[in-house]
Amino acid sequence: MARPRKHGAELPPHVHRVTAKGKTYFFYQPFRGTPREGARVPLPQDNQSVEFWDKLRQLAGTVPGYTGTLAAMIDAYLASPEFIPPDDGVKRKVLSESTRYTYKLHLNYSRMAIGKFPPDAIKPSAVLALRDEYADKPGTANMIVRALSACYEWGRLRDYAMNNPAKGVPTFELGEHKQWPEPMVDLLLGSATPLLKRFTLITLYTGQRISDVCGMTTDDIADNEIRVRQKKTGKELWIPLHATLQAELKGVDGPLLANGKGGAFSSGTLRDIWDAELGGETLKPIKAAGLVPHGLCKNAHSRLREAGLSTDQIQAITGRSPKMVEYYSKGADQRLRARAGMAKLAENDAQKVLQTLEESEQKQSAI
Repeated sequence: MARPRKHGAELPPHVHRVTAKGKTYFFYQPFRGTPREGARVPLPQDNQSVEFWDKLRQLAGTVPGYTGTLAAMIDAYLASPEFIPPDDGVKRKVLSESTRYTYKLHLNYSRMAIGKFPPDAIKPSAVLALRDEYADKPGTANMIVRALSACYEWGRLRDYAMNNPAKGVPTFELGEHKQWPEPMVDLLLGSATPLLKRFTLITLYTGQRISDVCGMTTDDIADNEIRVRQKKTGKELWIPLHATLQAELKGVDGPLLANGKGGAFSSGTLRDIWDAELGGETLKPIKAAGLVPHGLCKNAHSRLREAGLSTDQIQAITGRSPKMVEYYSKGADQRLRARAGMAKLAENDAQKVLQTLEESEQKQSAI
């Protein structure tokens, strides 16, 4: 496994860093500290340079079971500046933090299943078979394919592979994240732990994704508004705090969802806590109904729509595109249209009754 570096990226396997007299040096030594320890070979000092990676690819051929494998390409991708961009002032297309987390997590499935084979030995049928192993978890299966395809696209341009066997492999159709019935929201708010209750309230009154909710802190609150920089879109929003949310956050200092050490929960950890808590008897109906945290974002949009907000106003609060606002609000839009239609029907029926009464009175007068 690659080891975290203190200066912003990761070192590939068998690459080591030494600092001497204020200078940083890199060298390659397979299986250091073991009976299979190989020779120590210096690498170019700039670990972001083409020369560094070319030299590393040449040297990696001396490592049995490592060089020329899909696992090697995955390691190189995860350690590359394209995956974790260094703070060097160079403008790059940057993956969001949540995308990096998701790709890294799901590339491990490929590493374990087919990582020992050369990249170009992997055929689309092998990727399809790997996808089908997780058919009972279609979201996981789809992300395995997408993460592997992204890795291959990176590697193909750098001569790790000639083709991308994951490209074109069909993904599973996924159902929508269902909006929560209000009784289920009430059940969660009435029975959940304070952590999940607070998460639910923040989501309902801001409409933000779980990763953005986990990143919220009191340092970003001013004049009863909270600043949110969305990890997925990069948008910066200022969202007024609803009175209910102000009351919930009274006395909080630091992360709005703080762990036992005072730091912020990661979205992955919060999902684990969510799954564990919803396995309990009281909240089991929520899990049985297939309701997930992201579905609460639809509730947030529907509540805003039912309050009479326009698409532009909802977009200003949630940061979603107009198309996504319409999509997330479609349940509320249908209900509003149905209510308006039924009100018109009732008004029409009342007019008919009134007309009938008037006609009856006219007939009585004529007699």
